[in-house]
Amino acid sequence: MPKDVDEAILLTKVQQQVLEKGKHKWSKTAATTKFQPGNHKMDGRTGGQQPSMWKERQTLNYRKANNLCYYCCDKYDPNHAVVCAQCSKAQVNALVSNPLDMPLSKEIVAQLELEDSLTSEFCQLSLNALAGTAHGDAMQIGALVQNKVMLTLIDTGSSHSFVRAAFLEKVGIQPFPTIPRQVKLANGHVLISDLWVPNIPWWCNGYTLHADMRVLDIVAFDAILGYDWLKPLSPMTCHWADKTLEFAYNGQHVCLQGVQPIDRSVQELSADQLVKWWKGDDIWALAVVL
Repeated sequence: MPKDVDEAILLTKVQQQVLEKGKHKWSKTAATTKFQPGNHKMDGRTGGQQPSMWKERQTLNYRKANNLCYYCCDKYDPNHAVVCAQCSKAQVNALVSNPLDMPLSKEIVAQLELEDSLTSEFCQLSLNALAGTAHGDAMQIGALVQNKVMLTLIDTGSSHSFVRAAFLEKVGIQPFPTIPRQVKLANGHVLISDLWVPNIPWWCNGYTLHADMRVLDIVAFDAILGYDWLKPLSPMTCHWADKTLEFAYNGQHVCLQGVQPIDRSVQELSADQLVKWWKGDDIWALAVVL
């Protein structure tokens, strides 16, 4: 830290000379260096390379901890946003004595907050939801959305509720952008969900219910009702063997009956019934035996 104005000016001039020498050196090196095709191997011994935006992240964390404005580093209060004059003009001869005084733009703050949200919060999808099964504390139900069958898994092993993008397109429901979240699958893969449908209505066993669902590229089911939907409806009466789920919803008693095990015997089916199932999207698999 300079003791007086004269020392500060001297340090500023020295810093400017160093920067100019580095600029000339870089220009000379760039002008004389030729690109050799096929001879551009990466040197793996770079050692300790800092991640991108690490200075900006350190600055943002410092200002958060000290209740300072993200952009100008002044003390933050509810009225500060009105008087804050964010200035992003370049200061060529400025002497930065504190590395945490660097300016942060709105784009940088938004990017850092997005990275924090992706790393700090994530969703989980169970093995049942991934494999198309209903073992353990889970059961399948045949819900209806706009007269289309939505094969749904009620699953205590999934952290959130999800809906398939292809099903939304089929019924004409438009999802909305939301904060991206990582979704960890049971097989270790990670997907990103950045769309959702709030309060989507669906019908089952004579009851109309609602659920907030994130959009995810799932294959085995049209929708997953996870722990985020089950928890607010507690207490529940679950009989997983009989595939029933009872709870109170908006002042009424609801009893959902899950899909029973499929009869493996082959039965005759009329053409009218086949067309009805096809229009209602109630055919999950079809085989023609000659």
